[in-house]
Amino acid sequence: VVSLLATNTARLQHYNAIGKLTDESLEKLGAKRIFVLGLGDDDKALDEDFEKWREELWPELLRRFNPNATSEELSSDAIEVPKIAYDAIPVTGATDQAQRSFSSADINGSTKHYFSAVDAKILVNRELRTTKDPGSTRHIELDIHDAGVEYKTADNCAVLPENDDASVDKLANALGYDPDLVFTMEPKESGKKHLFPTPCSVRVALKSFCDIHGIPRRATLKELVPFVKNPEHRQSLAALTAKDGRQRYTDTIEDQGRSLFDIIVDIYPSFQIPLAHFMVLVPRLQPRYYTISSSSTVHPKRIHLTVSVIEQTKLDGSLFNGVCSTFLQSLEPPFTKGGKRTDEGSGPT
Repeated sequence: VVSLLATNTARLQHYNAIGKLTDESLEKLGAKRIFVLGLGDDDKALDEDFEKWREELWPELLRRFNPNATSEELSSDAIEVPKIAYDAIPVTGATDQAQRSFSSADINGSTKHYFSAVDAKILVNRELRTTKDPGSTRHIELDIHDAGVEYKTADNCAVLPENDDASVDKLANALGYDPDLVFTMEPKESGKKHLFPTPCSVRVALKSFCDIHGIPRRATLKELVPFVKNPEHRQSLAALTAKDGRQRYTDTIEDQGRSLFDIIVDIYPSFQIPLAHFMVLVPRLQPRYYTISSSSTVHPKRIHLTVSVIEQTKLDGSLFNGVCSTFLQSLEPPFTKGGKRTDEGSGPT
């Protein structure tokens, strides 16, 4: 018993060919299709394609496997507090990001980079453009001589960015969180994986693990509706996430470049959401990949990155700063004295 959603771009000659082939092959092998094959177009609104397919899928699943379901269960616009499988437990006497080991079996596969990433010192961070050339492009060199990693020329380097301190403090204040509170995220039942390393402080979690500056999907906003306490705000946000609210969402959120931070702090400033729900429901901050600029033969112990710093003006006149490029731009190399690093001396190149 199967139902598939294939995603691709309609510009390609073989649009969703693998999905279509898989659907046909499963039928030939005896599988019973319980719902139509969904086709998502990445050139348009892939999230909308998925949501439309999912909204039509669930009533069909309920009809087949739970024919006695109530009309409320069949409605995808019902507002209720989503259930989560984790608790946020305050930890007393613990330092920020206290050391804790995790087995690979206990780590969520989609966020394993949080657990396996290594730190690397910034040796060089300089501007490549002249003052007459608008914008910013940075030449950055990372020291990996004791990081336990190697690379080959033209490999990609995955960078885990951090949200800026000002936004983190404003968001914590808007939600009523103590940014210095140290907590641990614990699964409520066995078999659930850890989402990110804890214990850590609320500040570290908001900086390192939560995508607060990305444009949130409608599905994410829908899960957050119950936590908006102002009735007018709740009704407005619910309208954006309703079945007929796609265009309102496009006009209000997507076209305006509104981030989750904007929505919580500025647009609907009446959120009251438990810490555990926020950490589970908000999308994870993803690594950014940069093609390594250096030669591994010439610089085996250093990684060179060439980073274009993103700064764009939104329709309302405010600025959008790229999360990762702005983060990298802000990193300072260790102080030097007479050309020698004062932290531990210059590493091999």
